Amino acid sequence: MPGAQDFRPVYLVTGCAGFIGSHLSERLVRDEDLVVGVDCLTDHYPRTGEGSKLWSPLAVSVIGGLLVSTLVTLVFVLVMYSIFEARVKSKVSR
Repeated sequence: MPGAQDFRPVYLVTGCAGFIGSHLSERLVRDEDLVVGVDCLTDHYPRTGEGSKLWSPLAVSVIGGLLVSTLVTLVFVLVMYSIFEARVKSKVSR
């Protein structure tokens, strides 16, 4: 029989090596939640070695993807939900 353990959320914590991210991750783990931590762990110096030309476009791609997914989540999904909700209400009222 399915229980509450079957649908536990997985929390993605970005910046988990920083002050806020590490404390948040520790708290979630202490509460027995599933946590995936992501951080960059660089020394904040520009890369000049082999492969350095790949990092900048990759960062732009990642940030662009995050912005698009946020926009879709906050705007598109809500707009589509309100359109479908209006259609359902109009069909029910007929």
